[in-house]
Amino acid sequence: MNYNGAVVGFYNDAVSGQIHGFVRDQFGNFSSFDPSGSVATMPTAINLSGQVTGYYRDSAERNHAFFRDASGNITSFDVSGSIGTFGNSINDAGVIVGEWNSLSGYLGFERSASGNIISFSASHAGNTDAVSIDRASFITGWYVDSNNVTHGFAK
Repeated sequence: MNYNGAVVGFYNDAVSGQIHGFVRDQFGNFSSFDPSGSVATMPTAINLSGQVTGYYRDSAERNHAFFRDASGNITSFDVSGSIGTFGNSINDAGVIVGEWNSLSGYLGFERSASGNIISFSASHAGNTDAVSIDRASFITGWYVDSNNVTHGFAK
């Protein structure tokens, strides 16, 4: 939910069984959407201007992140080398954070508003998940260390 009262979520279509994403604006109007190739769309965050991020699953059961602009145009993206990319949060500048999976684990990523992606891991981390980003691009999340203990981080 953003500060204007707009909400994102997903629902299961009773006819097709497909999971679709939606935006509910501050006036109660719903807009359903799916990235091209999606069989399950899961929006996770919406910023003040109505930009949305999340992820979707394709028919090969691979997950991809997406960016949906305020006009409804959708851009799908993956971190290079990933076998699954998940958009978790978007700030008001349009910067997206999340996690991506490789064959050896998962790492965090930060995608700029222009589309440049930086991958990162928390200090001493085996696996890293960037969960949230604020207006000042302060990132928080969690990681698992070499002893399999989970910790929070701030970047």
